This record gives sequence, C-alpha cells and structure tokens, in this order.
Amino acid sequence: MKDETMIDLEKEDLAMIAKRVKHRIDSLTKEADNYSKRMNEDYEYFFRWYSEYMYKVQRQLSVYRQLRAAVGTGKLTAVRQYLETQVAKFTNDLLNGRQRLDSPNEIIKLVYILDLELEQQVREEFIDYLESMKTTVKR
Repeated sequence: MKDETMIDLEKEDLAMIAKRVKHRIDSLTKEADNYSKRMNEDYEYFFRWYSEYMYKVQRQLSVYRQLRAAVGTGKLTAVRQYLETQVAKFTNDLLNGRQRLDSPNEIIKLVYILDLELEQQVREEFIDYLESMKTTVKR
C-alpha cells in the first residue's frame, strides 16, 4: 500500500501534466484558429505559405488530445506508460524508418517528411514530460 506522501506526489505530477497538456492544446487551438482565418481570407496565399504549418498543428492537436485522454484516466501510471510507449514508437520510427518515401506523389512525400519532423518535436516534448514527473511509479 502506498503511503500518503507518495499518493500526494502522484496527484501533483498528474495535475502538473494535466495543466501542461491543457495549455499546449489551448495554444495549438489558438494557432489553428489563426491559420483558419488566414486560409479563409486568401486560400492560395495560405496554401503556399502556411499549409505545412497548419498540417503540423492539426497533427500535434491529435497527439495531445490522445495524451489528454490518458491523463483523463486519473492514473499517473497510465500517463507514464502512454508517454513511454509513444517515445519508444517515435524513436523506432525515426531510427529505423525510411528517411525518404518512394512515391510519385509529391504531396505524400511532403506529408511523410512533415510527420517525421513532428515525431522529432513531440518525442522531445514527451521526454520532457517524463523527466518532469517527481515520482517513480512502480510498474
């Protein structure tokens, strides 16, 4: 049975992660809204200059919403497991995946590259989340 100090530290860690995830989602949502406004004003200009950024923002929102669901379980072990699994997946993709995609479609190639860049960024952010946790959760 865990002592009260350990339970309190776990609650603090979970609350801190929840706050950071909420802040990140709010920030990304605001960024997506700004891109949407630009897109609605002049789609051609938006497509040329901002479509890659909008794609990355939307993908990040998806990833962080999945993390929010793990946080919503209320269990620090579930959050830690989710983060560790995602970091391992991203690491594997980045180290063992193809650096170039053989496809005649340039857009598909671009999306592949953008996804790799996104995985690099989110992997580092998730590692930071793991390192910021104060407690060591037994598995």
